[in-house]
Amino acid sequence: MSAIKTLRAGGKCVNVLNGRDGSQWFSNGRGAWLVDAVEIPSEDTVAALFNLTDKARGKAIINIKDAEDPRVVWDGGADDEELMEIGAVYAFGRPYIGLAGSEGIMFVDGDLLKPLRDEYRRYYVRWKDGEPLIAVYDDLYECQALIIPEKDHVVEQLRDFALKLAGTPFAWPENEPEREDSEEGGTE
Repeated sequence: MSAIKTLRAGGKCVNVLNGRDGSQWFSNGRGAWLVDAVEIPSEDTVAALFNLTDKARGKAIINIKDAEDPRVVWDGGADDEELMEIGAVYAFGRPYIGLAGSEGIMFVDGDLLKPLRDEYRRYYVRWKDGEPLIAVYDDLYECQALIIPEKDHVVEQLRDFALKLAGTPFAWPENEPEREDSEEGGTE
């Protein structure tokens, strides 16, 4: 819960989405995380979950609404395509996870995945009207997060960064003489 609270600006702005399957999700507009083991019927419940003081509650923006997107459900469909995590790149002060699928490589903000266990994560893309939504599982049965992949302008910058990394690397000379460590010029 603390990782979700951090992603929700400490509880200052919280959106709760009600999925069509009865699931509930905390959302920040870029991602949504499954609410587990508790039902959120009111704004007061959100304030209690986030331990908001009366003063903080008075300043907080809390919205509970039905999700418009039919993909906001914990159980995926037969059309969900599994994606392969191909690596991560650290840029702009944060990690980005690269996911490969039939439509190309998509990147998700790694900070949005902090509430999930990384050793068990599996990714699927859910398409609607040509727009992807990444469903992230960290167990066998339930989608735990829904993440919007990065838009073109960020992806192009990440691609440019990767191209720079693919430049000609420094190569050590093959016939480098073995150095003897001595008191002069030694590395210790």
